Amino acid sequence: MAISCINVIQCLYIIYASIASVILNELAEEHGLYPIRTVAQMTGVNPITLRAWERRYGMIQPKRTAKGHRLYSLRDIEEIRRITDLLDQGVSIGQVSPVLEQHPPTSQPDIVHGDSWTDSYAHALARLDESALNALEAQALSMAQVNDVLAAYLLPLLDRLDRLRSHDLDREVQYRLLQTRLTQFLAQQVRILSATLPPARVLASTLPPERSMFALWRLAWTSLRAQLPLQVIAAGLSANQLTHAQHLAGYTTLVLLLDSEPPLAVMGTQLPLLVAADWSVLALGRYAHAKREELSALGIHVPPTEDESPLDFIRAHV
Repeated sequence: MAISCINVIQCLYIIYASIASVILNELAEEHGLYPIRTVAQMTGVNPITLRAWERRYGMIQPKRTAKGHRLYSLRDIEEIRRITDLLDQGVSIGQVSPVLEQHPPTSQPDIVHGDSWTDSYAHALARLDESALNALEAQALSMAQVNDVLAAYLLPLLDRLDRLRSHDLDREVQYRLLQTRLTQFLAQQVRILSATLPPARVLASTLPPERSMFALWRLAWTSLRAQLPLQVIAAGLSANQLTHAQHLAGYTTLVLLLDSEPPLAVMGTQLPLLVAADWSVLALGRYAHAKREELSALGIHVPPTEDESPLDFIRAHV
């Protein structure tokens, strides 16, 4: 019985220590300090190497918890990146410290600046490592506004993956993961931005059976940042649902995102109902451009060229 009790106590201690470690790590990260495992994921430098740089060469002196665990600041992480850049340039590890001393950082490091953050994020995405992605996003958002991070880094990365994924299963999986994450980001920002503008008179949707919300949230986010109120209710709404929404809210313009060909039944029955309602119907997307003449014949407005700004086109019909 005594042995059993000891085992139970040991198990409880282990569980308590694990929970305490997680809580302390989360609190530290909220204050811009990161445990060695997270830093390894951010930088691609494994923990053994980080400890060796500290002990043998006196480089990177992180803070320590009461238990002796290392906690790295954003400046520490930037210095790790400087070290790896020098190593990539052929500087030996023994000569890195003198070079760093000769060229100290002149200001607070900007983790988002340049390609290093994007490279780290892409590397974490390739591993489908959501823990590292969370850490990198928190890191970026501590240095820049969320809309700037989306516009300058995350959405361009998604677009790059979109161009590469057609014959690459790895890229396709990475694209889907990033798209899911960005859908959440964009939806949140749309709600925040819409609260600062007048009620929308433009409604955006897709036709059945398209249910993806990403393109709609991206269009709404882009429009709201340009001070053009645009509302999204849901993807794949039927003509009856859309016209009912128009009756309730008084929308003057409907924007349909048509990136793929809708079923013939939708084309034959849904579109005429939408055009018959008292609003302007616009169509954007790859399919809309490919079928511009047919859609125009139905009374649906399509940009004359793919190069025309969607926002300018929408403004012209509001």
